[in-house]
Amino acid sequence: MTINTANDLKNISAVKSVCEKFCIQGEFLSCDRVPNGHINDTFVAYYLRGGEKKEYIVQRINTFVFKNPKEVMRNITSVTEYVRNKIKETRPTAKRYVLHYQYTQNGDGCYIDEQGGFWRCCKYIDDSVTFNETDDLRVIEEAGKPWAYPFRNNQVVKITTFIILSHTGVLVKSKPAQN
Repeated sequence: MTINTANDLKNISAVKSVCEKFCIQGEFLSCDRVPNGHINDTFVAYYLRGGEKKEYIVQRINTFVFKNPKEVMRNITSVTEYVRNKIKETRPTAKRYVLHYQYTQNGDGCYIDEQGGFWRCCKYIDDSVTFNETDDLRVIEEAGKPWAYPFRNNQVVKITTFIILSHTGVLVKSKPAQN
């Protein structure tokens, strides 16, 4: 990141501090702001570990939009961990197919900074491509494959607890009915 303003320096410092909370191993090199997000503040953090450059997506979540960010992250990590485990049953690795969120020392999938900023962090998927919009059905199909993978062959998904979030911020914790 080229430092042009005091705000840039503040963002670099904040991202580095957040990455430390997520126990990312290696030497922090720098970070870049991802300019095309419209809900969250998104950064790519670059690390050097074992002679290799590693990248992480670090996001400050917009808590005006997401009223219950802890519950949102609990849902996201539950689903991504489930999908990752299902993929690993038939493939040697899942890292190209599903996001891998980092956890803090306390085992949380999120971190709240001193200013009340809500942060999450995941490994960057190497050679991935991002689309802000597309009409290309092949792109849309590819984007859905990781989420459909565990449901192939009529597999049943067993989720013991899920959290329903509404736009009003109302939170309902629920458990599926037992068969």
